[in-house]
Amino acid sequence: ADLGAEWLFPGHGLVVRGAEAVRRLLLNTAAYLRHIVDQVIERMNAGEAPDDIFHAVEPHPALSQLPYLAAGYDHPKFIVRNVLRLYGGWWGGNAAELLPAPPAQLATEVFALAGGAEAVIKRGRSLLSDGKTALAAHLAEWAVRSHPTSRDAQELKRDVYQQRMREERSTMASGIYRNAANEARARLGCEQLSPSTALQLSPNAKL
Repeated sequence: ADLGAEWLFPGHGLVVRGAEAVRRLLLNTAAYLRHIVDQVIERMNAGEAPDDIFHAVEPHPALSQLPYLAAGYDHPKFIVRNVLRLYGGWWGGNAAELLPAPPAQLATEVFALAGGAEAVIKRGRSLLSDGKTALAAHLAEWAVRSHPTSRDAQELKRDVYQQRMREERSTMASGIYRNAANEARARLGCEQLSPSTALQLSPNAKL
């Protein structure tokens, strides 16, 4: 910021012209990042678990409203994960996940405890209807891992991730959700969603 550059060509976003505009953008971006990094390090030093830190840390409320710092491409939670990994390594702090059981086996056990696939899929549908899409996504993943040939399971996964795609402003997150929806759509014999058709999804679209 102190170099007095007259032009800034960012990796994402519009070109910035003018020394004052460049300086302001750089300083605001640095403050935005520092706000997240400081929170993560403070919580790590306090002994908080990585998953708890992930959910607790939020971006600066005012800076995140600036058009060039809004979650249009990346997502602030991805920054939180990167800082955790930089200073804490890859392990998430859950001892069961250090050398975990295969996801399909875990899903099968969850289904057995819940009373079978029908109960889990029904609950996933209920969560989706209530707008609790993050929770519904976990159940959808368990459903397709435990019962990959189940049409009901694949339809739940498709619908959950299409809804998450609608809700998400971050291009990166939306693209990952689109890919997850397309995995289910392929299993169901449905046409794949392209980035353009994904943007056109209406709230009730099944495609």
